Amino acid sequence: MISSLSCCRKFTSSIMEHGFKINPHDPCVTNKIIGGKQMTVLCHIDDCKLSHFDLEANDKMTEWL
Repeated sequence: MISSLSCCRKFTSSIMEHGFKINPHDPCVTNKIIGGKQMTVLCHIDDCKLSHFDLEANDKMTEWL
């Protein structure tokens, strides 16, 4: 449990440094506006879901992750 919490904190701080903001209603969701469209990263335990209108933006974020 402690390692999961530590990983979550590290991931959250890294993604916030990348310009994302935590959703105030769900701390597992972060958002950032890229190219006028919202990119959403959903992280739960050891899974991440990334979504954005522009596939190239998705690819760049996937490489960064």
